[in-house]
Amino acid sequence: MVFIICPACGEDVKISDEAKEGDVIRCSSCNSKLELYKVKHEFEAEVIEERDIDTNYFQDEDDEY
Repeated sequence: MVFIICPACGEDVKISDEAKEGDVIRCSSCNSKLELYKVKHEFEAEVIEERDIDTNYFQDEDDEY
């Protein structure tokens, strides 16, 4: 079992043993959409869609605040 840290909320996110670079997953805590990539043979994640908890909508990195 492999875990990463969600860059949006800081919680542990379990990823499949079959996960590969470029896979898109959701954080089970904040529901943000994350894209997996590898750094020195270990997975990390980049937020590609972050949930706006106050409005219950998703925001992508191009949205202005």
